Amino acid sequence: MKTSKATSYGNMKLKFDTDNIVVYYDKVNQWLFVSCANQLTFIEARKGFGECLEFIEQNHCSRLIIDSYAIKYSPLLPEINRWLVNEWLPTANEQGLRYIAQLTPPEQEWRLFNANNSLVIPPTVQIELFTSLVNAVKWLYIQE
Repeated sequence: MKTSKATSYGNMKLKFDTDNIVVYYDKVNQWLFVSCANQLTFIEARKGFGECLEFIEQNHCSRLIIDSYAIKYSPLLPEINRWLVNEWLPTANEQGLRYIAQLTPPEQEWRLFNANNSLVIPPTVQIELFTSLVNAVKWLYIQE
């Protein structure tokens, strides 16, 4: 996982690493980069995204990239989605998170933050889906 696409952006510093989730922080641009892969477990998601909360609050981080290109569908994804949107995202939003760029393969029918009636995204958070890291980064640069 340490060979994530994020390493091509030189400002990224590794902050958290497991087999299926890696968190980088870019101090210059003040954003987080989360790379999810393989069969992400609920425990790994809670730990990795929990680490993000600390950086969001301490560093006034309002922008996040989630790279889910390498994640494989598992029965846990709906549970992880619900937790992220219904519990994690409101807390992250209260701490200052405003923009999320989600990277996902175009052929995937599911999204980490998907349009589902049971998921309510705070109105002060904007989430955009991308198939290109370059486009996600460009979009984040123009926010705020």
